[in-house]
Amino acid sequence: HTESVRVTPGSNTLDVGLVSDVLVLNPIQVTVGRKPEKMVTAPATTHVVGSVQIEERPAITVVDHLRASPGVDILQLGVQTSNVVTRGFQNLFSGSLHALTDNRIAGLPALHVNRLQLLPQSSDDIERIEVVLGPGSALYGPNTADGVLHVITKSPLDYQGTTLSLRGGSQNMMGGSLWSAHSLGENFAVKVSGQYLTGDEFEYFDPVEGENRTLADADPDAFRAIL
Repeated sequence: HTESVRVTPGSNTLDVGLVSDVLVLNPIQVTVGRKPEKMVTAPATTHVVGSVQIEERPAITVVDHLRASPGVDILQLGVQTSNVVTRGFQNLFSGSLHALTDNRIAGLPALHVNRLQLLPQSSDDIERIEVVLGPGSALYGPNTADGVLHVITKSPLDYQGTTLSLRGGSQNMMGGSLWSAHSLGENFAVKVSGQYLTGDEFEYFDPVEGENRTLADADPDAFRAIL
């Protein structure tokens, strides 16, 4: 069934609104082969958390940016403390995931555990996060059978300016971060970043002492630190 429609010149108005959006197609990653290459051509399954996602997502630590990543299992141990693994094998002190920051080991080699909440980089200083879900032993050694997590920070040669961020939430959490980068020449630049976070840990019942306790009861400075 069709209907005849007659449009009279000058008597009809149609308003069209366009909404801009950002689509990241085939991002570049460097973790798999230690050289820039497109993600679809890399010889391992890789997930990249880009700068747009990092800027849009409120986060306390780096781990919060990985919660929507496929193949990543996160065990929350406290307000700030968590453990991240890929390909399963999750436990309280798992160090099976090889953590890197700008191609440097970001875990605790002596204990073979990852404590990503201790990374000094704030969200303002992170350019992207790359997660290699497959084994990486050929490049990173025998301790990377369960994947690689690589945090890549912003180079002051490419990013300049000053950013101040404030945050707050439940558990009386308050904090802030400062990031500043300045170029002093064509091939020389400096950046300074820092953050402060304070809050109340989750309470738990101690069956031995028979009372509710928090992490702050055992160590008042355990959850109050300047990075």
